[in-house]
Amino acid sequence: MEGSANPLPEEKKARSGRNKMIVIAVVIILLVVAVGAYLVLSQKKDVSVKVSANKTTVTAGASVTFNASQSSGATSYFWKFGDGTFANTTDATTSHAYTYPGLYLVVLKASNSDKSADNLASPLAITVNNPDEPAVITNDTKPKAVVAVSANQVKSGTVVQFDASASLGYEAGSPGSPAFIASYTWNFGDGSAAQTTTTGLYNKTFTGTDAIYCASVTLTSTHGAVQTYKATIIVSEKGSSAGVTKTFVEETTGDPDTLDPAVDYETAGGEVLQNVYETLIWYNGSSASELVPQLATNVPTVANGGITNDNKTYTFHLREGVYFHDGTLMTAADVEYSLERVLTINDPNGPAWMMGQVMVNNFDYGVALNANEIRDSVVVIDDYTVQINLVKAYPAFIYVLAFTVGSIVSMDFVEAHGGVVSLEQNEYMKTHTCGTGPFKLVVWDPSNQIVLERNNNYWRTPAKLNVVIIKQVTDFNARLLHLQKGTADCIYVPRKNIESARNITGTRIIEGYGQFAIDFLGMNQNIQASTLDVGNIPSTFFADVNVRKAFVHAFDYQTYLTSQMMNTGKIANGPIPEGMVYYDTEVGTFTYNLTLAAQYLNAAINPATGHSWLADGFTITCFYNSGNTVRQGACEILKAGLEQLSPGITVNVQALAWPTYLSNLYAGKLSTFCLGWSVDYADPDDFVQPFLLDGGTYGGPLGFNDAALSQKIMDAAFESNSVTRGQLYHEITQTTYDNATYLWLAQATNFHIERSWISGYFFNPMYSALVFYTYDKVVA
Repeated sequence: MEGSANPLPEEKKARSGRNKMIVIAVVIILLVVAVGAYLVLSQKKDVSVKVSANKTTVTAGASVTFNASQSSGATSYFWKFGDGTFANTTDATTSHAYTYPGLYLVVLKASNSDKSADNLASPLAITVNNPDEPAVITNDTKPKAVVAVSANQVKSGTVVQFDASASLGYEAGSPGSPAFIASYTWNFGDGSAAQTTTTGLYNKTFTGTDAIYCASVTLTSTHGAVQTYKATIIVSEKGSSAGVTKTFVEETTGDPDTLDPAVDYETAGGEVLQNVYETLIWYNGSSASELVPQLATNVPTVANGGITNDNKTYTFHLREGVYFHDGTLMTAADVEYSLERVLTINDPNGPAWMMGQVMVNNFDYGVALNANEIRDSVVVIDDYTVQINLVKAYPAFIYVLAFTVGSIVSMDFVEAHGGVVSLEQNEYMKTHTCGTGPFKLVVWDPSNQIVLERNNNYWRTPAKLNVVIIKQVTDFNARLLHLQKGTADCIYVPRKNIESARNITGTRIIEGYGQFAIDFLGMNQNIQASTLDVGNIPSTFFADVNVRKAFVHAFDYQTYLTSQMMNTGKIANGPIPEGMVYYDTEVGTFTYNLTLAAQYLNAAINPATGHSWLADGFTITCFYNSGNTVRQGACEILKAGLEQLSPGITVNVQALAWPTYLSNLYAGKLSTFCLGWSVDYADPDDFVQPFLLDGGTYGGPLGFNDAALSQKIMDAAFESNSVTRGQLYHEITQTTYDNATYLWLAQATNFHIERSWISGYFFNPMYSALVFYTYDKVVA
């Protein structure tokens, strides 16, 4: 079939080849499309959110500037300011004014055309404080909102407790008081109806998923003045299941003299200061000798290079990212300002002497110190390094810095409220504070209460307590009743009432730890002439060591501890309290021994007759300050012991009003006197110099004249070798024992009572009452 044609097989073959080429082309096209799509998708930017603010603490009415420029990949920003308002911006920065006091959580959702991210799990907290209290209170003065919220970030279904019961209303002519709040109107921003109550507590259950609510309480005073407090509540799976607010109530007596750390020098103010301010270094738990960094990151020593070999220059490296309660950043400039401010004010009745004695030359109380020396005493090396220069080495100086006089204040805050004037107290700083501590002062109503509020922007984990209320309740029975009822968590118990406070159901007692406080009876070796009746003894009666030894053995120490100290004391062996560095256990204590007392008095010779004082007898007056029953009891115990030695001995016990008592004491006119000395800083020099130095606080009024001992005291004070220093203090303590320089009545011990639902208390003899940061409260 050579001439025949059959094209079909060839056509099938040709079509098959073309189809393969088409398929390959399609596959290639699809691959190109897929790769292109992948490349397009891979170019979509991820978004991260990082928000900061120029201030995290402001006063109501002030603006805050927010900055999200550290975020990445975002082209638009949706801001929720926590007060129910929001803003859309394309700029990474924005500002917002907060009208009302409150705690606001700021949430930012940052986006681009493809993706978004937010900081819902870790919002930025902004604290807005109440406006300053006006100088003149009227019926129209707005209430001060003091509100605790148990939690601001919770899981759905959680009950949140709001406590506004510490808020203050005002009335013309009266200090602020919760009694002047007529009503509380609660609004929770969830669509539910507002509720008005006459009490300051409200529980609210919040539900939702990633929901943000602005809760508020409006306070109305009895005169119709109003103030609103707002709090952001975020409901999410990452929230807590918190229950109730934790308000700690302490009831005590006595008010601070001032709340300025450059001036305050007493324990009521010290308690507040150590909770709202912080020092460069602080005590390690219950230890009074071991220091740890606080606002500094180091405790300088010669070994770590923080102290120079001549022990005169201290270098501190500061913690970064620490903010004051006014929202300003703490730097070395604040440290320099704070310490130099103390020296510039140099209050004659304040604690400036602790620093001034070694930071400037020729220090004296209440005089203008050399401005150049003040300036040179503290030097800023950089923003987070500061150098302190001493004019003479002083081993105790590191402990001085742990006292409240070393508190770091906000330079900007002080300068905005009067600044620093040489030798003048700052009136504003007496009643206002601005520190870095875990609590903020929100109310000081003298003779009534002090209210502290948790610092939610604290550089460490915020405190567990929301609010601390320190109430002044002068009547012990009222305090005891409040403790029993549970309306007070802790109360002050005078020694005479201790047994009444025992065995109360639901309470815990911690007692028996030695305080750095020594009670004593001074024996004047050179009594100055006066109109006081000191007895028929000569002015140098106590210059005879045998007389002094007779007195110290005629005193019944155990009876004193039991009947007067109510077992809140222990026998002291010298000027250095037990628990302090260089306390010497090898030195003995005096014992009550009338036989020994008679022997010493028999060896003591009356210079007028040549006979022993035991044979001649004598009349002497023991003085105490009016109203101090413990000191009165000490004088009466000594009277009982001495009068048993001989019928010719008469001891009169006389009370003097406190001003008269002190003026005659320091003039050297009292034959004997009872007094106490409490610690300033945890070093023996703080006790040894006042007690024993010729011309010192008590050495002067008691007529001491021992140049060798005084030289040893000064050698010990400035000795940098710890072994040598310890030996010197051993010799000093032993000398006071051998010479019966004082009749040591007792070293006080602590007595602390609290409700058993409180935890976190521990005793440190260097604390002024309570440090609230470690406290917690379990409430049903």
